[in-house]
Amino acid sequence: MTEKNALTYIGASIWCAHGCFNHGVYRFQITTPAAARLKLDDRVLCLYSTGEAGIQCGYACVEGDHQVCVEIEDWTCGANFGFDAYRIR
Repeated sequence: MTEKNALTYIGASIWCAHGCFNHGVYRFQITTPAAARLKLDDRVLCLYSTGEAGIQCGYACVEGDHQVCVEIEDWTCGANFGFDAYRIR
């Protein structure tokens, strides 16, 4: 992890998963009450508002084995977190 991408806040939480993706464009949807950062293989993806409170999404064209990580600022144990990945093309 480079210094530019390193977490610089206290109380953060990181959730990571490994997956094997069929070739296509994927929508990664995050539901969290706090600010978040989405990374695919250590590359930060842009997050967009969905128009619904607390829900953001990012897009990527992927194929094969990849690591997806969500870094959440100001995480508390009672907070809700949701993550979905959808192949859209």
